[in-house]
Amino acid sequence: MRKSWTEVTESDGSAAFMTAELAKENPIVPGAVLSAQSMIDSLAERQEQLSNLLKVHNPENQERVAAELRRVIITVHVPKSTQEALADIIQPLNAPVLMRLSNVSAVTNPLAPTMILGLSDGKLMLDALRMLFAEMYSAENLDVDSSTRTASIVIQEQPELTATWRILRTGNHVIVEGTKGLGCWVGVGEPDRFLFEGEEFQHAENGDAEGIAWDNGIVDHERLPLGGEEAQALIAFAKPYMAKTMQPLFFASTAKGFVCLGAGARVPPRM
Repeated sequence: MRKSWTEVTESDGSAAFMTAELAKENPIVPGAVLSAQSMIDSLAERQEQLSNLLKVHNPENQERVAAELRRVIITVHVPKSTQEALADIIQPLNAPVLMRLSNVSAVTNPLAPTMILGLSDGKLMLDALRMLFAEMYSAENLDVDSSTRTASIVIQEQPELTATWRILRTGNHVIVEGTKGLGCWVGVGEPDRFLFEGEEFQHAENGDAEGIAWDNGIVDHERLPLGGEEAQALIAFAKPYMAKTMQPLFFASTAKGFVCLGAGARVPPRM
């Protein structure tokens, strides 16, 4: 089931809900949320196989069982209704497109928050949908009650950007992570990291992320450290968004300024 930003509720997961809340005020990129329920329903024919695997898991074999569960799920048929809903969301968007899992209930997402896709390959988009869905059966989620194991998929247009940023507020301090290109979205190496107390700069660490950017495909770029000045400008821009949530917020800097891409549950490492 496809949901516009105005139709998303807390039952669609924290990332989807916060992204939708931010979208109501702009600036936010176009997109929508796709419920994973039809994918869950499509597993009914594999339920005995999945149940047998879940019965035998224990602390010693969790990774192996989880890998086998994901192998089963990434081969499942994507219902026609889900394929059509995905196509309806993707069709009006410009490349590249971000797809990420919005967790519901006790489900956690061990993946980086985003997968980056081109629009020309429909099979790739369906494979990505299966892969995100399969993460609900990762080792961290094997003990989650199957009746509450659900999620939605947040799908957004990625603006043309010069850098990506992740912001986390911890008490009086704010941690800002940034990487040229799409680094913060795909977890390539360690990003540059800046610590602020309020809006006062305190400390910086240069990461080792090479950074990647969209340029007729995903390509490597020379290491380009970010400056604290841009991080401080982002802090000022992000104030209204940070007042709404304690979750990490994701931003992109573009030629026209910053744009908020929503919230997620991935916490930056401590400095």
